Amino acid sequence: MRGGIDDSQDSDLRSEPQDMPMVPEAGELEPPVLDALATRADVVMADAAAHAAGLVPLVVGAKGSHHEMLEDTFMISIHGSILKSAGTMHLVNGDAHIDRSVFVKFNEQHGLEESPTMDGFKRRNLVMLKFQNWGNARALFDHLKGSCSMVAVGRTVVPDVGEVLTALVLRSGRVVAVSEEFEISSCTAPRMRGVRFKKEDIQYRFVEAWARAQRESSCNFTVYVENSHDADAVMREWGGRDVDHILHDIQTCKSKAKHARSQRESFIASNAATLERMFKALHEAPQRKLFVSIDDPLVPNIRDLAPVPSQQFFSYVDLSNNTQRVFSGRDWIRTHHASRTIVLLGGAGCGKTPTAMTYASCVAQLHPQADGSPLRFYKVSQVENLPRDDLRSGIPIIFDEFSPNLPRGHNPAHTIDELKIIFDSEVGNSIAGKGANGRATGAIEFAAGMPRIVTTNAGNPHDFARLLPADVLTMAPAQLACLSDDARAILKRLAFMHVSVSLLTQEAMTRFHCMRQQSSSVQNDQVFSGVNAIP
Repeated sequence: MRGGIDDSQDSDLRSEPQDMPMVPEAGELEPPVLDALATRADVVMADAAAHAAGLVPLVVGAKGSHHEMLEDTFMISIHGSILKSAGTMHLVNGDAHIDRSVFVKFNEQHGLEESPTMDGFKRRNLVMLKFQNWGNARALFDHLKGSCSMVAVGRTVVPDVGEVLTALVLRSGRVVAVSEEFEISSCTAPRMRGVRFKKEDIQYRFVEAWARAQRESSCNFTVYVENSHDADAVMREWGGRDVDHILHDIQTCKSKAKHARSQRESFIASNAATLERMFKALHEAPQRKLFVSIDDPLVPNIRDLAPVPSQQFFSYVDLSNNTQRVFSGRDWIRTHHASRTIVLLGGAGCGKTPTAMTYASCVAQLHPQADGSPLRFYKVSQVENLPRDDLRSGIPIIFDEFSPNLPRGHNPAHTIDELKIIFDSEVGNSIAGKGANGRATGAIEFAAGMPRIVTTNAGNPHDFARLLPADVLTMAPAQLACLSDDARAILKRLAFMHVSVSLLTQEAMTRFHCMRQQSSSVQNDQVFSGVNAIP
């Protein structure tokens, strides 16, 4: 077993490949199904019973971890396991169990890379092939299993595209020859460069996303999803309910005998007091608006900038030839926002924050959300303040008065790997979230294509990010070439503008500060009212 790939299992894959349909998400499975999957013996019996009924699932929930079953495992991940399995040809009825959104979300979070041939992925062992004729599916499956340990073929229907036929392979070796008779049109693989997830975790998510998107499939594996419960999952489930419903749910879980409780009921019963406090804190306390609408009166108009964006210039280093280059603020709004995070350096009182809000508002208007939600951006001083459920592609983020060199309360200064993700507006990725007390919270998952703007009181790049030289924007090409790999990785994501005078007209600055003071007064009136009124 090496890197989640079993190179010695080809001889065990000679049984006829069989198709497996989708089943609902793990949370939708009945408790008897989950209980039947608790041990390997029960899994075998459950598979046998399902096979007899002609219903063998491709994606199922598992009550416990399957990591101990190495001899039957293709891939191990913190999210679940992919085990050897077999079933009968079965067509899912309609679109009842298809979830294409999982595959779309994977692409937004991790990214996909495409090549016209397999030669483009010589160093990848997990590849998806797109082919043209479903009549060749069985022959393609038989052909691929000769050189691949894990094989699947499937078809689904995509709106506005039509039927899409794909084959999924986990290669035992590096070379898989596919003849022209199978009409392979393109190859796709999950992005692996510049990510912090383990390879096995990304591969597992890719396989699970593919499996959930198929209407009909044939494969030699089953995807087992870890069916664990945590506080975040319970809060999502309780969303939209009132306190009476929550208390009734808690009492129902606690009233059951311990041996008769499901995993969910055991978790709620054991953590009832904490979960009740969390729910009340989330739903009974005044809700803080995390995003800023582009229509917010605090957001200056682009005409309020002086000089205008076409006359504001950001400096960056072109690492392809180690030279300094510049682009204007207008160029960033139009094109460079997709690849460069801009950093506004300079002292307080120069209008960096309102200028950043103007830039974010302009970029947000270029990326209307598919669900019709308001055009908006986020403005936070710490990464941990970002929401966990609304970091979508096209929504800009402003890190206001951001100081990556300094600790944040109980949390240490950001690591180099964290900064690479925070400043990377092009590729989706995630970092571990931490609360003010230093304890871990939900992961912060950035979607691909989220423009970033940073304001800081630092006077030069070194004061902003310690691994960058103070004169990095004026260094000679030979000196730039000698920078550390980490420094160059940070540098390729950033462009800087030093601000020494106000970027807004005097009228706009006065209006901005007056409106911000009025907004603070309204919030204070809400807090210090009723029993909290100050005598």
